[in-house]
Amino acid sequence: MKKRFSAIAHAAGRARRGFTLIELIVVVGIVAMLITMASTGFFGALRQEDATRARNQLRDVLLAARQTACVFGRTQVVVLWNADTEIEVGNRKQAAKQGKYAVFSSVGNVWLSGTQICVPYGYQRESLGTLEPGTRVISLADPDATRFAVIDESLTGPNMTQSDIDQNRQAQTVQLRYMAGGQQESVNYPMQVIARLRSGAAPLKSVDGVVPLAARDSQVYNLPAYYAFGSDRTAIVFRPDGRVETEGNARLSVSHSVASRETGNFSLSIDSTGKVTF
Repeated sequence: MKKRFSAIAHAAGRARRGFTLIELIVVVGIVAMLITMASTGFFGALRQEDATRARNQLRDVLLAARQTACVFGRTQVVVLWNADTEIEVGNRKQAAKQGKYAVFSSVGNVWLSGTQICVPYGYQRESLGTLEPGTRVISLADPDATRFAVIDESLTGPNMTQSDIDQNRQAQTVQLRYMAGGQQESVNYPMQVIARLRSGAAPLKSVDGVVPLAARDSQVYNLPAYYAFGSDRTAIVFRPDGRVETEGNARLSVSHSVASRETGNFSLSIDSTGKVTF
């Protein structure tokens, strides 16, 4: 009994004295380790959730572009690119890449005269009337060019009268070539200037002088700030029959642009028929 009371008294005395420095260091180390493990799991779960949401949105946009191409018989292009951004890592900012993408819709063939976009007079007035100032455009002959061209001024559209449009008719003509009876023939048409490109904008590639033009008709979608595409510029072209202009499968890979871990990385594949799979 005496020994028992002695042990109790010893424990009580130790409790009054507090923990030793070594014991405190051990306890603090264990707590820090537990916090690190918990936070790593928490932020990893958030990162995975962001990646899943981004993957599903990208898939939905690709499928919607394919459907639109089939329903309206107009080529749709989903252009994907990486933009420079900054993210916070701890208490400092770090340069990173962020993936962005948008849908472009074919508006028909145009001819370029310097920065002027021309069409044969009275041609494609409805579709080309969508070329408003600030609109990004691409050539379907080179859809994944490194930069977009930008419409600086529109010379047609719903707010312009027929008199305004008539004044844009130019004295110059364009020679249109076509096949008839197995032979190539040509005809001259007067040209109408419908828009001007922003000076210094990216050039639009032509095929025999003709530019198959597509204009952006969707918002710009963003991946989470710390995710980027595996390639800095990619274009997925959906033809009116829903097929994709590619040999084999087009693979879109998305990964964290700073972290070394693979948490949240994902990829999509689009085969030549336009089918999108994870």
